[in-house]
Amino acid sequence: MVRVKSSENGFTLIEVLIAISILSISLIIMLVSLSKVYKYETESLVRLKAQQLAFACSEYIQGLGYNSINNNSCNSLLNNFTFRKTNVNFSFNIVNRQEIYPGKLKIVDVNVYWTIYGKKRKIQITVLKGNNV
Repeated sequence: MVRVKSSENGFTLIEVLIAISILSISLIIMLVSLSKVYKYETESLVRLKAQQLAFACSEYIQGLGYNSINNNSCNSLLNNFTFRKTNVNFSFNIVNRQEIYPGKLKIVDVNVYWTIYGKKRKIQITVLKGNNV
């Protein structure tokens, strides 16, 4: 049997297909992980906005009269917000929890609720409200 020596060097079709398969699988893995990072970052931005709203509401409550605090006290701070093409609706629930010194000092809970990606979330801030403020 005589072997013919070929002067052509290169990759076989099988080698090229294997390389393309490995490259495709690694690109798919990268895209999946990037989409998760995008989702978590968006959730983080929305959580930060909720914290800002909660602090703004607590500051607003400090400026209200002692007996003027109710569940609708901070609704003027709400708007519809869009984060990366995702609409997020925030809502407040303000609870006069306890009077420490009747007529002088009480504890008020500010709850901010929102839903993103089908998950309901909540942040709570507790405010100490005095009658002379």
